[in-house]
Amino acid sequence: MAFGNKGIAVCCAHSLAAVGGQLAHFAACKVFSARYTPRQKMIQFYLPPAGGFPLRGFLDTVRLPRQPVFLRLRKAGNSMGNVVITGGSRGIGAAAVELFAARGERVTFLYEKNHAAAKAVAEKTGATAVCCDVADGEAVNRAFARMGDVDILVCNAGTMYFGLLSQMAEADWNRLFAVNVGGIYHCVNAVTPSFLKTHRGSIVTVASMWGQVGASCEAAYSATKGAVIALTKALAKELGPSGIRVNCVAPGVILTDMCANVAPDILAGMAEETPLGRNGAPTDVAKAIAYLADAEFITGQVLGVSGGYVI
Repeated sequence: MAFGNKGIAVCCAHSLAAVGGQLAHFAACKVFSARYTPRQKMIQFYLPPAGGFPLRGFLDTVRLPRQPVFLRLRKAGNSMGNVVITGGSRGIGAAAVELFAARGERVTFLYEKNHAAAKAVAEKTGATAVCCDVADGEAVNRAFARMGDVDILVCNAGTMYFGLLSQMAEADWNRLFAVNVGGIYHCVNAVTPSFLKTHRGSIVTVASMWGQVGASCEAAYSATKGAVIALTKALAKELGPSGIRVNCVAPGVILTDMCANVAPDILAGMAEETPLGRNGAPTDVAKAIAYLADAEFITGQVLGVSGGYVI
């Protein structure tokens, strides 16, 4: 196995052949560990580059030719692939962009209209900002068509509404669902063909603890986040046989600009009701998103990031 100048490994495919679930002649490639997953028909292998972190590669044995093949390698424990994050210009999304970029990922984030904030995040992290309303299916398809293959999709874009349901305009109701639920529909459909090519991929959706227990004066918002949770579980069952994992985070009170209009005493009271004694930060949720993106045997799960507010 040799390395090119762009971190690409070249090896002889026949030396990596999987026969009856057993790896043949793998030691000849100086790989110190390898695993064959018959269901996904993938070989996962690790090897140590000189003076660096172990690298991880995936080989699709379904299309395994008897000639040299090229494998993109990844740092063990990290994806180092293409990550797409929606709603990445602020709050939880911006924290996720920063975290994934710091891991060495190639990050693209979508944002709707805050050009100044998007520019600041892009300059800070080196990520690529794409102006796109996730509620617009055609715009989403155009955006993803320029990205190439995607490894991780984080569906974070969302909007909220505070007020009595009886006083909510139908247009506001429709917009809430178009962004919070329709946006996931558009992005998942745009990225699935890329995942299916490699029989692997990870989707992380962002719901809310209110999607689990509901909140007064946030009935519509709670309904959209409940739908996100249900959609996550259903997609995990639907896409799992293709090697695609789908998980969800359910944040609690997170101190983002969505809390800007909440009175300080109310925020303090909610912190007191939280077993950990504080409200959350965007980085708390970003770390949970990264964990689910990497956890290879977890799918269909909802990870609460609420400090124990909802147990």
